[in-house]
Amino acid sequence: MADRKIGAKIVLEGENEYRNAVKSCNEQLTNMKTALQATEEHYKGNANSMEALTAKAKALSDVHQAQIEKIDKLKSALQSAKEEQTKYSDRVIELKSKLENAAQEMSKLESSTEDTTDAQFKLQDEIGRMNSELQTAENGYNTASDSVNHWQSQLNKAESDCNRTNTQIERNKK
Repeated sequence: MADRKIGAKIVLEGENEYRNAVKSCNEQLTNMKTALQATEEHYKGNANSMEALTAKAKALSDVHQAQIEKIDKLKSALQSAKEEQTKYSDRVIELKSKLENAAQEMSKLESSTEDTTDAQFKLQDEIGRMNSELQTAENGYNTASDSVNHWQSQLNKAESDCNRTNTQIERNKK
């Protein structure tokens, strides 16, 4: 019998849309790169002719434009992930501060000479709730941090690919 895991999975806002947009860009780039290869193969025996160089320049320009679009989408995804990371970070800081204040309040209640049992139970429940929220916020922060690293890595690679295409375009002009 299969084990079932029960728990919360944190999904960042817009993450799937960004992944789908980048996937679409990647598919478009793959098609354009194969078209570039077909162009190069077609003019293999006459690679330096004006017709071959013009066709190659067009194909390279299309690839370059698609790479720029991909970079723009990756920058948006990265910015969104950074905003989510900041949101969770702020929430973690806020909850830690509230928990510290609640712990101080609990200490005062425990050292009080009056009957504070009810107040202590209520405060203990509140501390438990805040600890749960803190765990969720920390998990969200970790997920957002992973997402920031993922999108930054993708962006770095896309910019590198775009630079290589620029170099090919410049070489093709000579």
